[in-house]
Amino acid sequence: TLATAFAKPTQPTQPGKTVTGDTQGTVSLGDVLTYTITGVIPGNPSGETLTMKFKDVASKGLTLPSTKDGFNVMIGEAVYTGYTLTQSIDADTKQTTTEFDLGDVKDYAGKTVTITYNATVNEDALDTVNNTAYVYDPNTNQYVEEGTPVENKLYSFDFTKQDAAGNALAGAEFTISGANIDEAFTANGGVTTVTSGADGKVTFTGLAAGTYTVKETKVPDGFLQNVKPEFTVTIDKDGNVSFTQDAWHLVDPQTVTVKNVKSVTQLPLTGAAGITMLIVVALLLGGAAALIGVRSHSLKRQLTA
Repeated sequence: TLATAFAKPTQPTQPGKTVTGDTQGTVSLGDVLTYTITGVIPGNPSGETLTMKFKDVASKGLTLPSTKDGFNVMIGEAVYTGYTLTQSIDADTKQTTTEFDLGDVKDYAGKTVTITYNATVNEDALDTVNNTAYVYDPNTNQYVEEGTPVENKLYSFDFTKQDAAGNALAGAEFTISGANIDEAFTANGGVTTVTSGADGKVTFTGLAAGTYTVKETKVPDGFLQNVKPEFTVTIDKDGNVSFTQDAWHLVDPQTVTVKNVKSVTQLPLTGAAGITMLIVVALLLGGAAALIGVRSHSLKRQLTA
């Protein structure tokens, strides 16, 4: 009768690392990411004590669980609770290092260890957050195998606020909305309302790939208060940004500028703005015609009298 044999590595192998909860490799502030670390426990022909450890190093911008309750460790198909958790956060780099000491795992040789946990993207995230797993070699008492880093990107976009003459305009307020803009976004440092400064710049940061709606919610004094541009901005997975034109045609996607006007006559004669101009002109002409009609009728009555 033939027996079944299972090949077991005699040395620790490179740990696997995956992430879910991202958007095509990108994230927004407040996103919750699920990380999974995997590794195979080496074979142990001698039958002696086999110490197994994993280490996880997360970049700044990620908030990890701080107790065992936030981690799920399994060996094979069974939950494993006989491990010790040690965690530290570097004061300078803000990297979080978490060590999982599984203890003596000689009875589990050849089985796969799976460690799962959730992490939140926080306000310290700049343009990327990344995470790397390491595995320990009990023969040398040191971490010897580094896994492939898992990296997610964060993007931003900006535009310049101008008057009709192309001068930078301060004091215009804009608000952003979208699928990734929620309470978690603001709770982790995301800013949803930005006011243009002296240089006219408006910048929104901490965004994943997606389409966002931008509305001007406050027009500077001295400009038409009811003419407020609303437009969409799309960021693809590679960080390329595209703007759509608003109904008033005050957004220029090519120069990435958004204008305010002081009078209807400064509106571009296209789209909704052009229709508005025609309506205004029609109303003025209609008013003038009505006035002429009233005066003509009055003059006729005077002549008749």
